[in-house]
Amino acid sequence: MVQRVNGARHDLSTRPAPRRGAWLAWLALALAPAAGAATLDPSVLPRVQAATFEVVIPKPVNDPLTYERPLPMDQLPFQQRSDKYYSVGTAFALGDNRYVTAGHVLSLGIDSLMGEPALRDSAGHVYQIDKITR
Repeated sequence: MVQRVNGARHDLSTRPAPRRGAWLAWLALALAPAAGAATLDPSVLPRVQAATFEVVIPKPVNDPLTYERPLPMDQLPFQQRSDKYYSVGTAFALGDNRYVTAGHVLSLGIDSLMGEPALRDSAGHVYQIDKITR
């Protein structure tokens, strides 16, 4: 079959026909991970939680800034306004007192006025970082 568009001749017999099966296959592949998603054994969850730490930086004790009127601190979530630390990221225990985190998480506190980064466990205990390696 030949078709003319704007004076140009196009042979439609050489063009592949659209396939319905192709998009159905694509849809099946896209939905396959959701259908067979792995579940975590509940007995493993406490070990995962024990190996997950929060990277924190201490908040300043005294705010050096002055404001015209008091800030509306009651509009902040309770955890944020009552916590002594800023949460900046997550670290994971590898064993033997070794932890791994992203470099940009630690760069917020190293050589800054904010204070040195530390690790906080799920019970709220804060541990100072002794040594950082790449």
